[in-house]
Amino acid sequence: MIMCWSKVKVYGLLACALLLNCMGMSACAPKSADSPKTWEPILTRDKPFGPSMSFAELLRESLDRQYSDISSIFTLPEDPANQEMLLINREKPRLILARGVTAYAGGQDYLAAGFSNGNIRIWSDWPCPVLTLPAQEAVHKLWWNNSTPFLSASGPDSSQIRVYDLRQCARVADMEAKSAVVQFAVSPGGKHVACVDAGRRLWSGDFGGLREQQATLRYDPLDLAFSPESGLLMAADRAGWLILWTVPDYQLLDQVFIPDGPFDRARFDRHRLIFQKENTPPEVTIWNIPRSRMVQGDTEQGRFILEHKVLYYLLPDPKWVKKILLSPPKLQVTVDPEYGIFQVLDLDGETRYYLARSGEHIQDPPVDLHTQPVQVCPKGSFSWGQNEYALADAILVGKNWALWSRHIPGQGHYLWWAPHQKLSPREFTAQLPSRTNIRAEIPPKWVDVEIEKLRDWR
Repeated sequence: MIMCWSKVKVYGLLACALLLNCMGMSACAPKSADSPKTWEPILTRDKPFGPSMSFAELLRESLDRQYSDISSIFTLPEDPANQEMLLINREKPRLILARGVTAYAGGQDYLAAGFSNGNIRIWSDWPCPVLTLPAQEAVHKLWWNNSTPFLSASGPDSSQIRVYDLRQCARVADMEAKSAVVQFAVSPGGKHVACVDAGRRLWSGDFGGLREQQATLRYDPLDLAFSPESGLLMAADRAGWLILWTVPDYQLLDQVFIPDGPFDRARFDRHRLIFQKENTPPEVTIWNIPRSRMVQGDTEQGRFILEHKVLYYLLPDPKWVKKILLSPPKLQVTVDPEYGIFQVLDLDGETRYYLARSGEHIQDPPVDLHTQPVQVCPKGSFSWGQNEYALADAILVGKNWALWSRHIPGQGHYLWWAPHQKLSPREFTAQLPSRTNIRAEIPPKWVDVEIEKLRDWR
């Protein structure tokens, strides 16, 4: 019994010694440098390739991150004297979706963005969140329309096409063309492929077989796709032609000319063909393919913009947007006594001119003005001669501070807090001022706003 106890004691001491020795040796514990610096996504049965995000979730996240809640303008800050100006306006928010983007394919409910490092990020209902070109080279082109799980991509060599299956989140085929590919399409079932090369030659065939030249297009192709049931191959070109072939014999079925071209972009969206002109504002033409007619409605769509490897998304509907300007309100006023003209260096940095007698804004002042400074109060008011003038108006009045607003056409409403002494308390009455006359006794034009949308526009 004593011997057994001794053995246990000895083994326990040996284990402790080994543990202490191991704790002192770097070989027994992993080095901190070997540990990943960022967390890795957890793979689950529902998300075997890692967490994914829908395009709607991406838009909401980008909107929340890049635009602050506008309802905060109605709350007096702790230190109103040191607050920057605010600018509110109804506009279409322009969201930054990603940086380093070299190619993209997107629609109303999906987006695939290719990056300069070869990565392809996907925001959709498919379970695959990210892919990578095998050589990790910059993504040059992407082809995908969300009606099919097959996404195709190419690097700088556009004759080498990589085909991915978003259900498996894996590359399933590598295809080589005889020249650079301009448009590429895989049927929803993955049975047929088609492409148009730089010479406008249309090639088609089975997914794993040979491809034959079927036709030569007259104009530059803007999109190429198979119909949802894979019975048709459809091409849209810059001039506005919709060309249809039957599958799998690839016999020419129809050619439909859609007016209002030429177009800059085209996208097949299931049974619709959406043409777009890249002017301001962009013009959208929607063609119903089965009914062979132009349709109205749903023409206001978001628009992708790729500039200098930054991918933007312009939301279709105007919203109340608040921007924080990193500068205090600064209004400078000078007057020419001879002409009786005020020269105002405005909040947006532009100079505007007003007649002292009438308070009206003028576009073309005399060129030989000789002005002298006029003192302006923080609330944007000043006096000259026997008259009082106001460049801004209070939209909310508290005990000692008021929220002042100056509207500049084309810019929006500039807001800032400034102290007051004689104003009566005033709640925000769902109106914003628009002052075209700076005589203080002449009231501004008050414009009604939708208070609920202004307070909680998201």
